[in-house]
Amino acid sequence: MANARVDLTIPARINILGSPTDACEVDYCTLGATVRIFAGATAMQTPDVTVGYGRRGEAGAIRESEAKLDVAALLEGKAECAPEFAILAEPIAAMCEYSKEMRSKIAEHGFSITVWTDVPRQSGLAGSSLLILLVMGALREVYGLDRKLHNDYVLSELTQNTEEHRVGVFCGFADRYLPLFGGL
Repeated sequence: MANARVDLTIPARINILGSPTDACEVDYCTLGATVRIFAGATAMQTPDVTVGYGRRGEAGAIRESEAKLDVAALLEGKAECAPEFAILAEPIAAMCEYSKEMRSKIAEHGFSITVWTDVPRQSGLAGSSLLILLVMGALREVYGLDRKLHNDYVLSELTQNTEEHRVGVFCGFADRYLPLFGGL
């Protein structure tokens, strides 16, 4: 069953040892942890598909800017939007490309998400990964997607693929796994 509205919050990650070698994922070790700096999102079912940036509010995210997305393009795995919204639109297109269930649900009704972050820009705390993870997690919750096919491991790997191949940012293992799984 799909949820009408969800609020999500995930922590940033920091590499205690090994940064930036975590990006290589070959012969290196990284010791990372989550920190008490957060990003979050408020998402809900809507007639259209919109993404936006905002700030944290007592009753969820307060939207300050937004973009409406073309559902037909998303169903084809394409995110057509202004560059500043690509990091929010590309995960939706990636989920549509990955999941038949997602394509079916987004064709039935829209989705609106507003993200906020306390992570300083270009701080090395996986801020871009957090935004992608939030969008994918919100899609899973709002649409009630099958958790076996859309589990945290799948979302983590889709995040890496989206970030590197769709957004053009190379991220490491810790960037996508630590925020979802938490801890050390």
